[in-house]
This record gives sequence, structure tokens and C-alpha cells, in this order.
Amino acid sequence: MAICSPSLLPMLNFRVGSDLYDSDHFPLEVSYADSACVTQRPQRYLFQRADWAAFRQLAVITETMVVSNDIGEAIKTVTDQIISAADVAIPKSSSHPRKSRKPWWNDACREAYQNQRRLMGDFSSVSYLGESHRI
Repeated sequence: MAICSPSLLPMLNFRVGSDLYDSDHFPLEVSYADSACVTQRPQRYLFQRADWAAFRQLAVITETMVVSNDIGEAIKTVTDQIISAADVAIPKSSSHPRKSRKPWWNDACREAYQNQRRLMGDFSSVSYLGESHRI
């Protein structure tokens, strides 16, 4: 069972999960209907993987760029030149949200979880009276 306001309902998907997770019922999985609702991480430049030679060639600041009556215009021109060079020569990190890790999860937990999933697979295929049936 899941409860939400009528205004949230169009933004969500509901689906019955396939793993009991040590419970007596299958869970209801709730997710965003539109991936645009999910917040994204800001992209960051990966400076350790930058092509600095290409950056130096592309980020050329000339005197004509800064000779202007308006200092704001000169700053914008120089900044745009540097950012466009960086976008070409320096890779960026992913904007996808990171999967949150559980600090307490260890090899024993992983092995127990794999064993549970294997046993659930055996349980869901029941054989009686010589016939095999899926639950």
C-alpha cells in the first residue's frame, strides 16, 4: 500500500517488487514517472584528465578581446573563451546521481543476499503431482 496526494500521483510509477526481502509480502516499488524529476549532480571538470596542450591552443586571449569601453563586456568575452576551451579540452564528471552506498554492507551481507535470491528462485517454482507450476 502507498499513500500520496493527488497532485503527486501523475509523477510516480508503482510496481510490485519481485523480492520478499525477508518479509511475508512483496514490496510496492515507487519511482518517478519522469526522470526529469530526479535531481542531478552538477558536472565538474576532471582536471587530472585534461588535455592541457589543447586547452592552451584554444584558450587564446587577445588584446582585441579586452580593449573595450565596457569592462563587463571584456570580462564576459574572456570568460566565454576560457569556458569554451575547457569544454573541449577537459572532460566532465557525470551528472547522474550517485547510487548511495551502505557503509555496513560487506561480503557476508552480499553472500547472504545472493543465497536468499537463489532460494527464492527455487521456492517460486513449485512442483506437485508431477507438474511444475510458477507462483
